[in-house]
Amino acid sequence: MKLPAIKGFNEEAFNKYLKNTGLLMLGRVGSLAIKMFVSINAGLGLDQFIVKELHQNPTNRDKILGTAFLLKVMAGLACIPTIFIAWQIYPLSDISYQIIFILSFTGLFQSLTVVDAYFQSEVKSKYIMQVQIIGNLISAAVKFTLILTNSPLLYFVISYIFDIFLLSIGYFGIYQRKGRSIFNWGFDGKLAKKLLHYSWPLIISGIMVSVYM
Repeated sequence: MKLPAIKGFNEEAFNKYLKNTGLLMLGRVGSLAIKMFVSINAGLGLDQFIVKELHQNPTNRDKILGTAFLLKVMAGLACIPTIFIAWQIYPLSDISYQIIFILSFTGLFQSLTVVDAYFQSEVKSKYIMQVQIIGNLISAAVKFTLILTNSPLLYFVISYIFDIFLLSIGYFGIYQRKGRSIFNWGFDGKLAKKLLHYSWPLIISGIMVSVYM
């Protein structure tokens, strides 16, 4: 569609501006997809609602934790192809896809954070703090070693995923040590719908915050 002639209006400059603005917007969307889907969608904003459900229905502990865990796993898995598609649309020139691909597994490894919600509901967060302190000490030692050896950026990215994996193993261990078992967890479809109904406003608000930032 040709724009009407206006005195002093440069159509060629306008089209160039529009094209560049569109590319910038696309780039913004691409970078947001990486940050948004990993940090927001993978978590689904469920944790506080898990604590609430555990307070109200302590006898349904295994179903609540199992349902929340599977929801987080599915969201984490969904992040991986979503980020790949976002990368295909607008690849970031200053970051290799290898790094983005590794980071896309962040949400998947964070699924066991539901154990944190359980200990919060039991007012026993000290166990989670113990795991986090030990994990942070190991993480600091690993990163210090990487700095001393002038390791490439990829190694630091892998160490970040290792941190999350280490915490997940710690959560699993402390939960099992307290006489519980994640192998008793189950999935409840109605509860899943209820949790998603509660959490979707947090997902939307998180997306809006990401866009604003």
